[in-house]
Amino acid sequence: MERPRWRLVLLGVVLAGLTLGTARVAAEQRGRPPARGSAQAQAPEPGKGSAAGRERRQAKQAVIVGSSSVKGSFGRIIAADLERWGFAVTRRGVVSAGLARPDFRDFQRVVDEVPISQDTFAVLVYVGVNDGQSLWLRPGERGKDGKRWLSWRDPRWDEVYQRRARQLFRSICERGARHAVVMLPAAVAKPSLERKLTRIRRLQQQAARGVSCAQAIATSAGVAELRGRGKRLRLADGFHMSRLGARHAWQRVRQRASSLVAFTGAAPPGVGAAALNPLGLPGGDG
Repeated sequence: MERPRWRLVLLGVVLAGLTLGTARVAAEQRGRPPARGSAQAQAPEPGKGSAAGRERRQAKQAVIVGSSSVKGSFGRIIAADLERWGFAVTRRGVVSAGLARPDFRDFQRVVDEVPISQDTFAVLVYVGVNDGQSLWLRPGERGKDGKRWLSWRDPRWDEVYQRRARQLFRSICERGARHAVVMLPAAVAKPSLERKLTRIRRLQQQAARGVSCAQAIATSAGVAELRGRGKRLRLADGFHMSRLGARHAWQRVRQRASSLVAFTGAAPPGVGAAALNPLGLPGGDG
């Protein structure tokens, strides 16, 4: 009786697999690589031979941490790209997070709790939109008068905020991350808040310059882009990003992160230029 054809095919596949496995074991025991043309010899190692490939093989983790935008579309879009590029991604977005109110949301503690080590290629930080207010001072930051609050208009505000930002970025580097990517707060549609964010962006940039592995990158080109072609880049509240706005902000970060080997080069597979720049807006320094 003739055996069914599918059984013969399956038997052939099993025997071929056993033969290949035996050849690999024998080759490894002899201290030689597998035979040329074998599946193991043909499988390319991602980025093999390039500096980018070596660095990424050594550090395959990426962390995204920040305020509610990281919890929403902005964080999801970034995570999807990083995972597509082969990173194991940890994403932590905390509503109302910032550096101004550690009594309410201690963002330094949030960052301390996410996994960062020498296996971490990059930590992407997005924070600051909630920080245009008085600072709650930790005990070590208070003066002789013991006051717990520092007004937004107080001359010391910039000094304390910049020190907190620098401490945050430095802690990421000291734990072993290769890169701390400071994604500066995006432009918002509320003029009073935008004026405050202009000050906060400047302080975050200055803080990043004093940290070895940190790089500050603009997420928008200013409020003018919010009126671009009638597209809606912010939600009705005027400061949270729409999905389109989040995609555009991440595009700018990717374009500007020239020193980060994992974020340079062509768009990920299946993502065309129109998807990355739906407004057709030019890149800039922001």
